[in-house]
Amino acid sequence: MLKLYNDLLKKKEIFKPITKRKVSIYVCGPTVYDQAHIGHARAAIAFDVLRRYFLFKKYKVTYVSNYTDVDDNMIKTANEQDITIYELADELISAYEAAMNELNVLPCDISPRATETIQEIIEFIQLIMKNGYAYESNGSVYFYVDKLEGYETIFPRKFTKKSSQDEIHDQDTMALNEYEDEKKGEKDFALWKKSKPGEPKWEAPWGEGRPGWHIECSSMIRKYMGDLIDIHGGGKDLIFPHHTNEIAQTLAAVGTTLANYWLHNGFVNLKGEKMSKSLKNFTTISEVLKLYDSMVIRFYLTSVNYRSPINYSVEGLEEAKQNFEKIRDFYGFIYHLKTLDTVNDSELFENVKESYNNFKKALDDDINTTKAVSEIYQIMKIINTWIIEKRKDITKRTQSELLKFLDDYSKIFGVILSDNQDLDDFITKSHQPSTKEQEQIMSQLIELLIDIRSTLRKKKMFDVSDKIREKLTEMGIELDDLGEKTIWKFKN
Repeated sequence: MLKLYNDLLKKKEIFKPITKRKVSIYVCGPTVYDQAHIGHARAAIAFDVLRRYFLFKKYKVTYVSNYTDVDDNMIKTANEQDITIYELADELISAYEAAMNELNVLPCDISPRATETIQEIIEFIQLIMKNGYAYESNGSVYFYVDKLEGYETIFPRKFTKKSSQDEIHDQDTMALNEYEDEKKGEKDFALWKKSKPGEPKWEAPWGEGRPGWHIECSSMIRKYMGDLIDIHGGGKDLIFPHHTNEIAQTLAAVGTTLANYWLHNGFVNLKGEKMSKSLKNFTTISEVLKLYDSMVIRFYLTSVNYRSPINYSVEGLEEAKQNFEKIRDFYGFIYHLKTLDTVNDSELFENVKESYNNFKKALDDDINTTKAVSEIYQIMKIINTWIIEKRKDITKRTQSELLKFLDDYSKIFGVILSDNQDLDDFITKSHQPSTKEQEQIMSQLIELLIDIRSTLRKKKMFDVSDKIREKLTEMGIELDDLGEKTIWKFKN
């Protein structure tokens, strides 16, 4: 029976899905203003293991992780590079997804961007305002914290004077002096920010501006997953203010806590300090991938329980490399081992079954990967004693049970032990989209092609833009250019 540590209640709870045998998971993705670092990899891999374990347990999983593709840091970086935030996002998202693919992180079912959810964000803000929990001030919209009873009991913490580090991570509280006169309460945070010169902006009932950080995730979840999901995940640094404010907004709008279970992964620390882009003390994923095999990195990041911190070091990676090679070599040894069914190895078979069951019990206990991996080491020790020290043979039955144990470890942890592995297709099957999802994906792809075509036309690259139109026409999709806007439809 799976138990998960729910940060909302500060205790482990038996997992009970909203819908039987289905689970919806949303994980806060990166803000794409710089290269992703090993801390991002830790978060992605931690929740990938959770997802894989649900798939292993035969759940149908809907997994969504977003990109924050508009914020102060992005605007600053894009201006420095003399490119648009869209160009910056495309470049960094492409690099991030390439790294995730190399690390064997399963692709998301949906990867929404904030800039693609503007209309839903505006509608969500309107709902919060209608319910009396937000107000417009000088073209911006703020969440009225004191109006929401129990705000300070959401992920309980002491509210003290904000540190400079808090301000880096919580731009939406807009605590700087220039905004204080606009707010009714000190803790109020921005749902919509009035545009400044040179910033990207969208039209809203309150005037031109852009969304605040917290409202983005709440709106994307509502758009793609509904008002209440099973699991919301992210790094511990997001508990306050981001996840606290996500819950506050959703309580104010629709009366739910947005997710039933709130899970947070521990930090990756470098020299005793949390690895962070804002602190500029990070090691990028691409840098580490140049030095170590992706499976070694994945093994390293899954060897520690997801809620615990990891102290990143070359020494730790070297130790992980040695341990992973031992497991991989052990798999190859067992796979090619000649069996003898005339021997009695019932005791050994029971040892394998016990370790395998303990492995699954460890994962049922809040995805305790540390304990689960220890069972791999334990059975390796027992098998090596049996075969090498005692010089005893094993049966085909024991070999098969052991390979199943190791194959399941490989599937759940996402570490590939050998090209000889015959892993079932439970992951592949889980990614077959429904008819509705297929239609949504097709619409998004068509809209993307139209956006690309519009950009090409503005640059007077008509030969390429015409080629896109021709290909869409061949596919049965008609385009109508109405001034600055292009609409599409399927040919009758």
